Amino acid sequence: MDSIGPNGGNDKRKRRVLICGWAPRDLRGWHWPSLAPPVLVSYLKSREDLAADYEFSFRDFSDDDSSDAIVSSIRESRPWLVGWSTYVWSIERILALSGLLKAEDPDLKIILGGPQVSDREFAEWVIDHHGAVDAVVRGEGEVGLAGLLARLLGPRQKWAGPGVSSRNGTGRAVSEPLAPILRALDLCLLPYLTGVIPLAHPDGLYLNLQSSRGCRYGCGYCAWGRTRLREFPLHLVMAQLDRVLDARICGALFLDADFFADDQKACAILEKLVRRAPGGHWQMEADPTHISDRALDFLAQLSHTMVGLGLQSVTPEVLRLAGRPAVDLDQFAAATARLKRHAPDLDVSIEIMCGLPGETPETYRDSLEFALGLGSGWVSASCLVPLPGTPFHKRAEHYGIQHAGPPTFQLLSTSTFPAEELRAAVLFTAFIRFCFQRAGLRTMVRNMGLRRGGHQPIVSIYEELYRAVEARAGAICSYPASPLVDLEIFNQMSEQYSGQAAVAALQHALLCQVSQDVLSSGWRPGIN
Repeated sequence: MDSIGPNGGNDKRKRRVLICGWAPRDLRGWHWPSLAPPVLVSYLKSREDLAADYEFSFRDFSDDDSSDAIVSSIRESRPWLVGWSTYVWSIERILALSGLLKAEDPDLKIILGGPQVSDREFAEWVIDHHGAVDAVVRGEGEVGLAGLLARLLGPRQKWAGPGVSSRNGTGRAVSEPLAPILRALDLCLLPYLTGVIPLAHPDGLYLNLQSSRGCRYGCGYCAWGRTRLREFPLHLVMAQLDRVLDARICGALFLDADFFADDQKACAILEKLVRRAPGGHWQMEADPTHISDRALDFLAQLSHTMVGLGLQSVTPEVLRLAGRPAVDLDQFAAATARLKRHAPDLDVSIEIMCGLPGETPETYRDSLEFALGLGSGWVSASCLVPLPGTPFHKRAEHYGIQHAGPPTFQLLSTSTFPAEELRAAVLFTAFIRFCFQRAGLRTMVRNMGLRRGGHQPIVSIYEELYRAVEARAGAICSYPASPLVDLEIFNQMSEQYSGQAAVAALQHALLCQVSQDVLSSGWRPGIN
């Protein structure tokens, strides 16, 4: 766990507000702080109407921290109010921790915010089913949280207000309409510039950077979409970048929905990265058709950069139902090949999704085949989660979506993807995702596919390998408890494996950590 950010002044009359986040895990061992808590603290510190009565700080926790250690850490800071930034991967732990904190200190005020609880219906479910949570701030949190803190200064400590779900006099959940969003993005929302985040860590820093908020797309699976796209002023974006580069950070994930949509901004950022940190580890999302020749020239000069290309599906009807623009597969393949040709050191990740409405086991297999056949160094496949507030959640019955319900809403089936076949597809995808990250094994499978008539049989090669491993090793992983590969496994394997050694090594580090030598007999798929 990491305590980052000063507590403020020493005035004991001030009420201490601690905003807590759940830090992502970086497999390279670098510290990867969450962004929402320091952004909130930076904004709240800029509010003169709150400065005299509150002191603000934030703290990150992770899956590696025990519940006892987290509770002890929070209690040591003696907060008056604890706020949690929630996501689908952290909501269960946070709800449990809130109960433990309230049990130790019934007077402690606990509020939740973040993408996972921004939907009104789910926020009210949290209030009604988790008595430890006093309120939920929905939507973008700055204005709603500042308003709540201002109201709590009054003698009646009024909880209800814009963007807040809370309890009425009878103890039932009630909600007010969302608070207005910040239309102008300014310095107070950039914690790396305001000094809220110390830019040093003994393990090295990998950061989340944003130069905009909102998204021009309206994907059915995303709660982020359909919000007004707002840009930070370019001079602030560049000043922030200079500040973090001065600190010699290890790298950063750019959070923009399409990093290359604004070519002027993208090229300005890339040019600075080339000039000041060409060996840093940078990652961004893109529509490959939006990457200009000039931007590509800069990308070619960066040695550890990944660009994620959101394909999601190759089936037009699936994309239409998801609110995604149609994809010309030939154009997509050509754009991907252009990236690899002009920037050979660039890591390209093809992103697809399993379980989208309208997707069938067969059409999902087509998406896998197409993504694998592009020959990129990474294929990222995830399973749909019909998150509260998204179109797919709101129209779940229409799409035949069955999910596990709150608080995680894990997908169980759709009208076109039966439960057992979805489970099999998730397990198989996890297997491919694991295999695909081993360069030697990936090359071996691709070469086998080429010997069998081109890139089309690649999935069938993985299917044969999967059946062989499954037959010898039993169940590969549990579902729904562990629907995706634990990526930490990747870090446990040497990059030196190749050929048959990769197949043998795969067996030893597979999802269930089997020790039997599954492929010791020199297994190879049948080659026609």
